[in-house]
Amino acid sequence: MTLVDVLYENRRLLLVTAAGRPDELYPVGEGAFEFQRTVSRLMEMQSSAWLEAADSAGGELLRRDFAPFALTSDLN
Repeated sequence: MTLVDVLYENRRLLLVTAAGRPDELYPVGEGAFEFQRTVSRLMEMQSSAWLEAADSAGGELLRRDFAPFALTSDLN
């Protein structure tokens, strides 16, 4: 949640994969209420308006220097 907050507040891009939509990831349990703000931010960060704003805030670096990597738990 903290990472999403920092990226959101600084208008930075986030590329992530998950087992479901943000609102399906943490529906109940301790911290679920607080996670709803994270869901809201993740949903907003998917919008074209957000992507355009993030692009103007430094997205040219993403296009030029982006080197993707993956973390995975598929070690079986």
